[in-house]
Amino acid sequence: MTPKLTVNLGLRYDFYPTITEVHNAEGFFNPTLANPATGLNGALQFTGSGANTCNCSTPVNNYYKNWGPRLGAAYQIDSKTVVRASWGVMYSHGDAVGGLASSLGTLGFSAAPSFKSNLALTSMTNLLKGGNGVVPTYTLASGAASGPAYGTGYVGNSTAPSSMQYNDPYLGGRAPEYLNWNLGVQRQITNTITATVNYVGSEGHFLQLDSNHARGYWADDVDPKYIAQLGYNVNASHLSDADNGKGNLAADCTTYSLTCPSSALMNNTSQKLSQFLKPFPFQSVGDTFGYVGNSNYHALQAMLSMRRWHGLTLSANYTFSKIIDDGGSFRTGYPIPAGTMANHLSQAFAADRYERSVSTSNQPQHFVATAVWDWPFGKSIFAGNATERAILGGFTWSGVFQQFSGSPLALTESSAQTNPAQTTNMPIMNPAFSGPVRVNGKWGKGTFGTSTIPGTKVATVNPSYIAPSTGTTVATAAGPFMNPVSGITSAYNYLFSDAPRTAPYGLTGPSNYQLDIAMIRSFPLHITEATKLDFRAECYNLTNHTFFGVANTAVGNSSFGQATSNGSLNRKSAQFSARIEF
Repeated sequence: MTPKLTVNLGLRYDFYPTITEVHNAEGFFNPTLANPATGLNGALQFTGSGANTCNCSTPVNNYYKNWGPRLGAAYQIDSKTVVRASWGVMYSHGDAVGGLASSLGTLGFSAAPSFKSNLALTSMTNLLKGGNGVVPTYTLASGAASGPAYGTGYVGNSTAPSSMQYNDPYLGGRAPEYLNWNLGVQRQITNTITATVNYVGSEGHFLQLDSNHARGYWADDVDPKYIAQLGYNVNASHLSDADNGKGNLAADCTTYSLTCPSSALMNNTSQKLSQFLKPFPFQSVGDTFGYVGNSNYHALQAMLSMRRWHGLTLSANYTFSKIIDDGGSFRTGYPIPAGTMANHLSQAFAADRYERSVSTSNQPQHFVATAVWDWPFGKSIFAGNATERAILGGFTWSGVFQQFSGSPLALTESSAQTNPAQTTNMPIMNPAFSGPVRVNGKWGKGTFGTSTIPGTKVATVNPSYIAPSTGTTVATAAGPFMNPVSGITSAYNYLFSDAPRTAPYGLTGPSNYQLDIAMIRSFPLHITEATKLDFRAECYNLTNHTFFGVANTAVGNSSFGQATSNGSLNRKSAQFSARIEF
């Protein structure tokens, strides 16, 4: 636009078609289809055309509005300083739009029971008119012929329903969407050294989740409104009532004004009242495409780089950042009403709001330094004769060092209080706790103790690096959490656990560092001017630093808070290779 200002505009379009099956051999849950077995809406339907089908290849709609505008600008303040900024909308397949699902559902195709004849039953002669005394083979209908009632359960009996998938027509077609922006300044310090500082932001929507319970209704979960309606410490225990032919479930529904199926559907079953309060009590429904995750990333990124100077290239990068999301596990996908959250009985929470916390991938600080040295020996130094050049020349050295913070811990419970509306059991906080939650020093410290033999050490029981939680009652509880093993959590029956989804008390895993180095020796082959043999030797984790992890994150587990080796990260190792370049 001007000699000092450059502006770039762009527009990208992405189309990600939804998942289909080439033979239309798919069975899925339709929440509006009448079920002949129950008389209620909610039944199995099939792709394809004809009876019992949707007359379609998929119930999921394609999304055609993935327009991604882009804007970039650079302004030169002076001959050594440039300011840059950008903004854009990006779409990614990102395991959504069917990426995680291999099908829309296979019930009715993958599960078709077949009853075989038994030729030994010859005593049943004439049992079947025109028969020869043999019970004939009988195969249940499969595919669309299975009908809408296929997979229905708990109708006057204890037979469990078959699993089926609800495929959201809108969310099933939405690609993960990111809004990215940055603003930075770059300054030339010398002819070879530049410094860059950037603010980077990103906002994500329609993201994949770690759990399919973000939407309580479509995940077929119990609504906690019933706990609030009954009173967690008054009548909520009736949620665990079963009928078994006694008619008490119908009585509960009448007495407490609960919305229940007809008594005829609940009689003579061993299922609890909580089962019949689900949106679809006679199906086992999964919210396959409930991609409603959101993320928020902000970072300060600083970089100092040196271009090649006397064969040496250097770069140092530091990032200070924070990621917040709600894409992990969920206690419930419904709003949490007042009177149902442990230690917060007077508060109510919007749906999924309590699960918004620091992401498990968050690393507040990350430093990386790299170096490449094409050393001058054998070239400009000690290069006076062919022998010096042959022995000393051709070497290149490189190294990478990185150090980073530990990531937040996502804690659970080894066993949980009774609460049919809670799908993931986080710990219950101890409001009386004060003091350090991290104990016994750095992760991994103290795993050895002094033996009875002077001057020697033996392995001891691995200590926990999180303060112990003890006590058998709420009044005697000590430590950061209510210990479920002692039975103390029974005092919180029909309440939700109140620990944050991640990093309660700011708990994070071990921080780590790693140093890798490499050496390349090039030998000219004199076939052509460019032909050479490169011999490469690499050493990973040169200092043999132990990467610790957390053995168990479930409160009450015997190894909770203990350190263990992190098998996904490198131990010290070396690698050698050779390559011919032409």
